[in-house]
Amino acid sequence: MKKVFWLCRQGKFLPLVLFFLVLSFVGAAQVTISGKATGPDGASLPGISVQVLKATYGASTGPGGEYSIKATLKEGKYILQFTGVGFKPVEKQFTVGAASTITVDAQLSEDVLMLNDVVVTGNAVATSKKKLANAVSTVSAKDIQYSASTGIDGALQGKVAGAQITQNSGNPAGGISVRLRGPSTIVGSSDPLYIVDGVIVNNDSRELIDLGGYAQNRLVDINPADIDHIEIIKGAAAAAIYGSRANNGVVQIFTKKGKTGKPQISFSTQFKTNSIRKKLEYNEYPFRFNNNVVTDLTQTPVTRYDFQDQIFSTGIGTDNTLSVSGGSETTKYYVAGSSLYNEGIINNTNFSRNGIRMNLSQKLNDIFTLSAGANYSMSASREIPNGGLVEAYGALTGFIFSNNFINCYKSRIITYLFRFCYIS
Repeated sequence: MKKVFWLCRQGKFLPLVLFFLVLSFVGAAQVTISGKATGPDGASLPGISVQVLKATYGASTGPGGEYSIKATLKEGKYILQFTGVGFKPVEKQFTVGAASTITVDAQLSEDVLMLNDVVVTGNAVATSKKKLANAVSTVSAKDIQYSASTGIDGALQGKVAGAQITQNSGNPAGGISVRLRGPSTIVGSSDPLYIVDGVIVNNDSRELIDLGGYAQNRLVDINPADIDHIEIIKGAAAAAIYGSRANNGVVQIFTKKGKTGKPQISFSTQFKTNSIRKKLEYNEYPFRFNNNVVTDLTQTPVTRYDFQDQIFSTGIGTDNTLSVSGGSETTKYYVAGSSLYNEGIINNTNFSRNGIRMNLSQKLNDIFTLSAGANYSMSASREIPNGGLVEAYGALTGFIFSNNFINCYKSRIITYLFRFCYIS
């Protein structure tokens, strides 16, 4: 042992060590793998993950569907895999030889059944759907993007089989009730368990029955444009995995993360209009009773007024989102800012939301990855009570049930019509 140590100190093993180091690089070549990913119609597909199997090299396609990977590989045959949400995986074989540039293109087809989608809800590790024992519904960002909804819960409407999604009110910030298994309690909440990036969100509704106020969901503070995908578990499987809190099901929300590649700047804007579909019928009887005595049927001619034009209006809204994402093999980032303003169909009702979201991922080594996220949201809503069992003179209930023979057009404050006309 002492002799070997003495030889190392004398440097007699140094040429041997250098020889093995050089030998390890013999046959390895620096190659650039590039190409383009397209869809069934030939259109470019951005955000497709491209990875060299059994190696640590990979990239994501840019806005034009193009990608580029620089790798050090030994001569031989390799497989390049293309994967993306909503598409079937595609594997392409290529050979590393004397050429320093390799071109591999792929055309992906849509996965209608989505059995190849990887889900993490209710599993210790990411697992494809076809290997799961329970049913997990997935809603992708593409499905949410074209919903034109101001909240995530509203974006799920019509996209999850067996889910009952109803709107609590017509206000621009009106909450949404989501029932995955139907009402399961009388005095408690029937809402599912919401998890955003691994953090449980308190989305309880403190109002069981609509008595004139509004039950607002805190999910309205999350911008749907920041969502990557949503996974939903219904039935007893949710309670078996997440405990008693998930008796009504689980809705797990994953926000967007950065991807390897050059910085990608995305800007989206929407213009919304809200209008009443059909006016309410109102009392047009040309007489009114002189008093409330049942036996007195005497009447007086009056003129009835329809004040719906002063109550309802066409609301407008804008939704703007600006995001920047990108990163390297070790560091990935996603930063987005959004601004929403939406007017309701009743005068002087609106909802505004301004927020910023940041997600950062740092690969420490081959085993550990550190992820951090932050979200700031400031929302404000202006609402008009709709009446109910207790509030007898809300904007709509007052119009329907109160006497409409008082000429409120004489009032100069027509905007606050319900304050003057709905008390007779």
